Amino acid sequence: MTNTKALIDRVAPDESKGSKQIAGKFIASILTKSFTILTGGSGTGKTALASRLAESLEKSRKRSGNSRTPFAVGDVIHGDRAQYSVASITPEILTLEKKDGSKLPLPVAVIQEWNDAWDSAKISESDSVREKREVVKDGSKFDKNAHSWESHLSAIAKSGKGFDSSNDATNHAIVPVGADWTDNRQVLGFVNHLRTAALRDAADDEKRPVYQSSPVLDLLLEATRNEDFPFFLILDEMNLSHVERYFADFLSTMEQRNGQLKLHSEGPPNDDHYRLPRFEGDPLGVPSRMVYPANLFVIGTVNVDETTYMFSPKVLDRANVIEFEVGRDSIESFLASPHEYPEPVKAEEGVAKAFLALAKKARLDPDKGGIEALSVAVSEESNEHLVVLFEILKRGRFEFAYRTANEVVRYLRVCRHLAKEESDTALAEWEEVGWKNDLDAQILQKILPKLHGSMGRVGRLLGALSAYCGGATRDGAFAYFPSGANGSGITSSGLPLQDALKPVETATPVFPKSRKKLETMIEVLLEEQFVSFIN
Repeated sequence: MTNTKALIDRVAPDESKGSKQIAGKFIASILTKSFTILTGGSGTGKTALASRLAESLEKSRKRSGNSRTPFAVGDVIHGDRAQYSVASITPEILTLEKKDGSKLPLPVAVIQEWNDAWDSAKISESDSVREKREVVKDGSKFDKNAHSWESHLSAIAKSGKGFDSSNDATNHAIVPVGADWTDNRQVLGFVNHLRTAALRDAADDEKRPVYQSSPVLDLLLEATRNEDFPFFLILDEMNLSHVERYFADFLSTMEQRNGQLKLHSEGPPNDDHYRLPRFEGDPLGVPSRMVYPANLFVIGTVNVDETTYMFSPKVLDRANVIEFEVGRDSIESFLASPHEYPEPVKAEEGVAKAFLALAKKARLDPDKGGIEALSVAVSEESNEHLVVLFEILKRGRFEFAYRTANEVVRYLRVCRHLAKEESDTALAEWEEVGWKNDLDAQILQKILPKLHGSMGRVGRLLGALSAYCGGATRDGAFAYFPSGANGSGITSSGLPLQDALKPVETATPVFPKSRKKLETMIEVLLEEQFVSFIN
């Protein structure tokens, strides 16, 4: 069992910095679809929520050959002639950055050799950098070129941070997206023909071009080696650059069954075993193609300001979009008792595997081994709402297609399964009214995020959607369009947009959260003549 309630408590330990309601929607979303976008103001806890889920599901797994680096991103390392900072860390690579912005990836295994030499007093501070290099190189299992960056390696060894071979490999990577990401090299890396290296155990120490890896690719390689555990790629501020430029391969491949990421075209044709080393003595190597890992979950965080880019429908259509808002009550509660998040507690043995198994099962249809289908009553009523919403959106030229419809139903199935897993009472409550709350969440996360435009483009559409979510009938919603529900011939100008802010007479909101968001969008549109869901 996934023990979802306990997982929510770990991910959102208190109400002041992360509501359990958002955490529940986030977990249901990531189970339904392996790509989720978290949007909201800076400091609202988006990255913290994503990383806490990953850390909670991190499984103790000893690595063979290499150990985990004890450094953290941002750590400062003082060398004899320069100062470095840790730019990124993966299980295989630690990347240093100088003040001028230049970066250098260093193999963790080579760093460990320098640390071991320092700890055993084979090298000391009194030795020159070259003397240290010669000592370490003589006893190294790697090629001498692996020690070419002796100044950097010496600075790391001198820092005094040793390695613990019992440490676990991480199951996630937090990757800050740069504004200069104009292609996929920052994501999938590239072949560097200016450097050569040999794979570990390569015949005759054969030298091959080095594959300049990335934290993303290193995580993918680790995920392929541990297929029974979930891995999380967290793209921080992913809209600082055009997502379609650097992430197009992922967007396409993640939708394909057994889709493959093309990495390079080196080696003999059709040789699936030919690999390029990322560094001297690389035990894994980079294949020419890689099957997209079924155990990979991608989470993007988004801040919206004048420096960021809007998402295209291609991106939004493939993700659940969860908006973070901070209300007055949350701020008051936090100010009354400000505190940091406690360290996340790892889930019980078996929960990580159960989480991944449920996610994989959710991707299958019920008749093909997937989780249970919706009851007839819930299926019929939810389908009726989806059809009306489709008609309204089609009238406003923002209709959704099969993928969205399928994923909304899949989300409801996941939510039903989680309620059933909790208790018979929770399942009964879900069948009666809970499904409407979850369909409301899906309208917010899957249907409304693509809406943006001027008064003329989306004004009437927002009015119709707001009316329907507020409890109006189909015809009542279509009254905001010219010609009403007939859809042809402009016989009237339609209801004024301001009317959509009024409560629907003799009705209570069917989808209150979506109604509230639509009211906010309408208010912005009336004031500024342009609006976007993500603002």
